[in-house]
Amino acid sequence: MMTESRNGMYAHEVVAVKGSSRSTVLAELERRMIQVPIGGIVQVVSTDPGMSYELWLWTRKLGHVFLGTQEEPGCSRILVKRSR
Repeated sequence: MMTESRNGMYAHEVVAVKGSSRSTVLAELERRMIQVPIGGIVQVVSTDPGMSYELWLWTRKLGHVFLGTQEEPGCSRILVKRSR
């Protein structure tokens, strides 16, 4: 199932991790990434203001593509594209 984000991009998976620790978010994102096809997009919804930078680092380290962040009141929606 695909979910449309506010910028018109579609995500294959949505990881809602509001209030979770960064290590929990990264573990859940890694688990979900293997469930989407290569080229697929995962959207992470987080209340942690530093999560966008953390995921940018994570994508560079693992070879995925950081597509950007949509800031909303109280949370961020971060889009990551699976590359491998």
